[in-house]
Amino acid sequence: MKNIEVVVIGEYEIGTWFFAPYPQEYTRKGVLYLCEFCLTYLKSESQLIRHAAKCQLKHPPGNEIYRSGELSVFEVDGAKDRIYCQNLCLLAKLFLDHKTLYYDVEPFLFYVLTRMDAYGWHVIGYFSKEKLSPNDYNVACIMTLPCYQRRGYGKFLIDFSYLLSRVEGKPGSPEKPLSELGLLSYRAYWRQRVLDVLVPLVTGEAVLVTGADKERGRKMRLLAAARKMHSASQSSSAPGTPTGANGGGGGRGRTASPAVELMNRVRSAATPRKSAAGAPAGPAVAGSDKLDRDISVLPRTRVAALRAKAAAAVAGNDSELADVDDADLDDLTMAAALPPHPAVSLDTLVRVTGMKAEDVADTLQQLDMVKYWDSQRVVNLDPQLVEAHLAKRAKSVGKRHVLDERALHWLQP
Repeated sequence: MKNIEVVVIGEYEIGTWFFAPYPQEYTRKGVLYLCEFCLTYLKSESQLIRHAAKCQLKHPPGNEIYRSGELSVFEVDGAKDRIYCQNLCLLAKLFLDHKTLYYDVEPFLFYVLTRMDAYGWHVIGYFSKEKLSPNDYNVACIMTLPCYQRRGYGKFLIDFSYLLSRVEGKPGSPEKPLSELGLLSYRAYWRQRVLDVLVPLVTGEAVLVTGADKERGRKMRLLAAARKMHSASQSSSAPGTPTGANGGGGGRGRTASPAVELMNRVRSAATPRKSAAGAPAGPAVAGSDKLDRDISVLPRTRVAALRAKAAAAVAGNDSELADVDDADLDDLTMAAALPPHPAVSLDTLVRVTGMKAEDVADTLQQLDMVKYWDSQRVVNLDPQLVEAHLAKRAKSVGKRHVLDERALHWLQP
């Protein structure tokens, strides 16, 4: 039985769904007033006005670890900001029937999504996670305020939790068992996330780039820098004086310059490895219990253009890298001159999405994409499923809140 009918927070009056254990003296009128910044609960509108005049907080306590446009995410430690986290849990209980944690917040971290305007940072929703989870759960509780629901913020929070898992280098999963509403939300997210990865790869619009590829690309960047050093040393030497190892007067060879040595080492390191059969070998695959923090799916057109540039640079044409900035080098050139990757496996999907293997497998089963062929299980992507997914994506353009991974500034606790 509900003990509060309406909660007033900021410009919204929100009808509650479930009972929450607020002190009895605050529930007698059926209306609860909350400060939209510190979440302090009050009995009346006059008390809220007096509190607002004194409240110094304009955003959640803790560290702002993400900002993109008007959206920000704050990481709040339950041990350091206990009162705020308890107030947040009590607010969440008004809309979550299964929530049982209210006061024991010290073992948890809270990630609060906010919308910024001229008055401050307004709470949209949050998720919490255990600081030390033996089962690698990346979400303990997740909630979006009803006034912000059906706007894509829930999927944004789920996506953000998996982004943290990928940064931590291990697959994650929400704490189970999930509520009925939570299971529906997560299954919708898992379905969309798996198709977001598979469809571009199957249709040839994107390629898979791993950390091994990117490391080879970093070496190619060093190669370009070494050539510039070598060119500068050649231009500063006396005319006619050889700089190679076989030059010099009297038939005596000279030691190669440091730039030449660096160039030679990096050239060999940047050359694609060959397998025993003579074909280029693919990148090493890490176990599914550890994620490749640098793995990503990149548009094929951009990769193809920079693959040609990097191949020319390795061959000695430095001018091909002249117009490539640092961001492109870090993101794309690292995949350049490498052979196509093998078929996408379950392990690859785990590493790209940050989802646990059982969640990926369950999603593939739900999509009826696992088929048996020659006594093996293979992923079969139905063309009709691809068309339906692309049509749904086209309709959602402009309605989704896309997570910008470059806007994350977070150090693992």
